[in-house]
Amino acid sequence: MAAVFAGLALIPEATWTTFLQHPIRVERLGEVPETTLKGIRLLRLLLGVAAVTWGFQPFIQRRLERTLPVPLRGAAPKGRSGVLVLVVVVTIVGIALRAIRLQESLWYDEIAAMISSSLHGVGPALGNYHALANHALHSALAAQSLQSFGADDAELALRLPAFLAGVACIPAMFSLGRAIDGDRAGLIAATVIALMPVAVLESVEARGYSMVLLFTILSTLAWLRIADGGRLSVPIYALLVAMGCWTHLVFACVPLGHALQAVVRALRHPEERAVASRWGMALALGGVTTLAMVAPLIPDLLERRTEFVALDGDEPSPFGIEGWKGFLQLGGSWTWWAALPGLLLVGYGLTESRRWPRLGLVTHAGIAGGVVMLVLVIGGDSWIYARFTIFLLVPAALLQAAALEGIADFLRRLWPPLLTGIVVVFAWLLSLALLPPKQPIREGVALARSLAGTDSPIWSIGLGDDVAMFYTEGRGPRLIHAPNLGAGLDANSLAVGPDVALVIYPDLVAAETRSRLDAAGFEVAGRFDGWLDWGRGDVVVLRRSK
Repeated sequence: MAAVFAGLALIPEATWTTFLQHPIRVERLGEVPETTLKGIRLLRLLLGVAAVTWGFQPFIQRRLERTLPVPLRGAAPKGRSGVLVLVVVVTIVGIALRAIRLQESLWYDEIAAMISSSLHGVGPALGNYHALANHALHSALAAQSLQSFGADDAELALRLPAFLAGVACIPAMFSLGRAIDGDRAGLIAATVIALMPVAVLESVEARGYSMVLLFTILSTLAWLRIADGGRLSVPIYALLVAMGCWTHLVFACVPLGHALQAVVRALRHPEERAVASRWGMALALGGVTTLAMVAPLIPDLLERRTEFVALDGDEPSPFGIEGWKGFLQLGGSWTWWAALPGLLLVGYGLTESRRWPRLGLVTHAGIAGGVVMLVLVIGGDSWIYARFTIFLLVPAALLQAAALEGIADFLRRLWPPLLTGIVVVFAWLLSLALLPPKQPIREGVALARSLAGTDSPIWSIGLGDDVAMFYTEGRGPRLIHAPNLGAGLDANSLAVGPDVALVIYPDLVAAETRSRLDAAGFEVAGRFDGWLDWGRGDVVVLRRSK
């Protein structure tokens, strides 16, 4: 890796500029933005630092092995062929569940991220953070997927990286569970993550959250292997946490939680100094690698730092609906009755974690990451969405698996945990079956097109980005964008404007705007339910009455 980073550091600044510059930003300014140029200079510097750090890492690790040896724990035995077949079956079931929703309409953030990042290629996605919707590594992979598959099936092309990451979580969770307590724990944990509604839904949207989940599972496994004395686990861990942070900044809570755990265990258990030293080395290497990977984004991040502060007072809070949904998320679903059985298992699993040292280690690491996030959000007066805490699904799934194992061990019968598992899975699958699409923009556009035709214009009432254009470009109708949920529409504009309106987020439209639309004679021609923002993802089509 040292040679790779050194080679990248030697690439001329002009070459990096050509690769990373965003064409829209250059067109607007007439030149490459200063933040892009600063990011490239910082990138070359930090790539050099990373090259030196990776160059010294093997020597430091060998010295630690001589002075502070860690007894090497044998690798988990290879899974029996029958168990591996079951893992394949569970993975196929997980693929089927995800495939059902893979080609639903894209929702606002998916289209906004594509318009601002993925549509312009891999380099602009990796080198610009002018829009908060950019999950850099995921956006770059989505850009490559879009270029490979074209726009004919854009839903599939944009969602393919997230889908593949979501599917990969299933065998990855098997490996983590098996490293903790053998094949049975691994198989149950894999089944949980395959069927859990939150994991399913985040695997079928063109955002970075399924990749955050995957890198959390794999980095947690590497963290565990470091404690076992695995030599390659240190560099593997460093690369995984760097890629996780490259995907989404909230992933930083995972290694920060690990750091908190390392400090606490080093203070409480001085005999674990050897393990703590290796953890520290892995964290330091991961930190340097992360800074090198995200370097082009740092100037944009600093310029937009105020957007991470809750200035308006109406941002999502951990003490509001997002905090509540984040809690339900631990039970596997954002629907309360479907989450309840899973939450009960998590509670029972916590009692089991005191009996399983390795489960306790992983659970405490996950909880520490959650504590770090809570401190950062509250202390930094920031904001949070429930999906930001998706990394907590890893300890939650493991605790649910441990609870089912604990029930079997305690009662010494197979049917109680089997019946419990059936109840949990039934609730999860029923909640998925009852859930509408996240935001059916495509269906709303289709109805508006049937009412107005392909040549006549329609109002497009929504937020700042006119995302409906994704489904009208080249196909009609022509959109007249009314941002800020139509707040700028007055009686005169409505009187002479189009007779059909597409409204995204209709429940957020101000009462004054609704009154003006009513006065202009607009009536609801169709409403499509969406579960986005906990039931506020509906799309409405209005038509002026004759």
